[in-house]
Amino acid sequence: MKKIILGVALVMVTGLFAKAQGVNYGEKVDFSTIQNYEQFYQGMKGKTEVHANLVGPITSVCQVDGCWMKVDKGEGVTMYVNVKDHKFALPKDIAGKKAVFTGVASMKTLTLEMLKRYATEEGKSREFINSIKEPSTELVFEATGITVL
Repeated sequence: MKKIILGVALVMVTGLFAKAQGVNYGEKVDFSTIQNYEQFYQGMKGKTEVHANLVGPITSVCQVDGCWMKVDKGEGVTMYVNVKDHKFALPKDIAGKKAVFTGVASMKTLTLEMLKRYATEEGKSREFINSIKEPSTELVFEATGITVL
């Protein structure tokens, strides 16, 4: 029953996004193959990386080059979505909008230097940046295409 409800919800969400006007950056995103996060995590089991098309609300964006964004995966948990090879830049004012993105997700260790750079690019306070003391292993998404809705 849960799978049926999730399937119906996914079809409804996909239909809504297909009708939405968005601005595309990089490769065109295929709205017909958007996965929900449950499907995505099932596909990640036993793999080091997986190709996916995902959607989520943008919580923050790189304020220096527009080279990454953070997306809420649900329950306030965010994921870094990096622009692969800096092929395109995102507008700096898209936090609060939704994004549909395509690319490859993998678990990565973010070094102290990377975490502090991200915090600086996000405009975090010096106090916050100095409070970062340990590397972090996180799910990171390398996007080849992003559509902002």
